[in-house]
Amino acid sequence: MALTAAERAKRYRESNHILRIGVSEQELDKLNQITEFYGWPNQNLDNSQTVQLMIHRFYSEVEAKRKQLGTCQHCGEQLPAGCAKLKEGGLFKGDSNCFHTTNRESITNLKLEVTE
Repeated sequence: MALTAAERAKRYRESNHILRIGVSEQELDKLNQITEFYGWPNQNLDNSQTVQLMIHRFYSEVEAKRKQLGTCQHCGEQLPAGCAKLKEGGLFKGDSNCFHTTNRESITNLKLEVTE
């Protein structure tokens, strides 16, 4: 259920961490549309609540994706980090059998726009 303005203000005051991010106009428009879509008809969400919902949703998918990925057939390390935790970019990046060469972007299926 959506929080009232007073509940949002209280949560903001009691928060241990405040996250500030830069977004493009397109990203802000998309966030506003998502916020409106998931809000209740008589009680809107705010963008911070929408970001919190997205964090919880993505986090709920992590364990299932980790199990689905398993370990790298090339280096034997747990994916998606694999051997990248041993050397930046991975020990075998560029090798046709390396997860980081062939499948790394498939985890999210997202293309992030770099904005400056």
